[in-house]
Amino acid sequence: MNLKDIKIPEISLHSKRRIIFALLIFAVAVFSKSGFVLRPFSVSPMIMVPLSVIIALYEKSIPGMAFGILCGALWDLTAATPDGFYTVLLAVAGFVCGSLSTFFVRTNLFSSLLLTFFTAGGCSLMHWGLFYLRKGYDGAFGVLFGHYLPSVLYTLVFSTIFYYVIDYIVKHTKEKKKLL
Repeated sequence: MNLKDIKIPEISLHSKRRIIFALLIFAVAVFSKSGFVLRPFSVSPMIMVPLSVIIALYEKSIPGMAFGILCGALWDLTAATPDGFYTVLLAVAGFVCGSLSTFFVRTNLFSSLLLTFFTAGGCSLMHWGLFYLRKGYDGAFGVLFGHYLPSVLYTLVFSTIFYYVIDYIVKHTKEKKKLL
């Protein structure tokens, strides 16, 4: 048996794109926790939200949910309380955004900004409500307006960056349609 006789299966462009997305998610998770992301006035972006939303816009519902689970799980690994909160939220967000892109929304910069804003805002309000408001901490509204809402706005900057990066990846891994 020669090396020439061994058949290596060809990986489709769609599979390569999903592998690149997974590697991008891991790289962003590492960079976000290593100090490479600027935090002006102690405002940290929810950097995994735009990544999962924009990937879901291109990959549709079930793969979008899977990438949302990956983003949320990596975010929960580095959170103060790894309770699966972000995994569940980003899984739902990935499924909803992927479904919206299938039936109602065009995949463009405006829709990615809008969906990222609503997803990040929803994540922030739910986290604030569950972990600050429900527990009755003093100054809970100060935390909402001083930390959570600026974090949502700062996240939109990364949404723009990720949109162009993911759009570039999708355009260069799109399978050509065969004409009959």
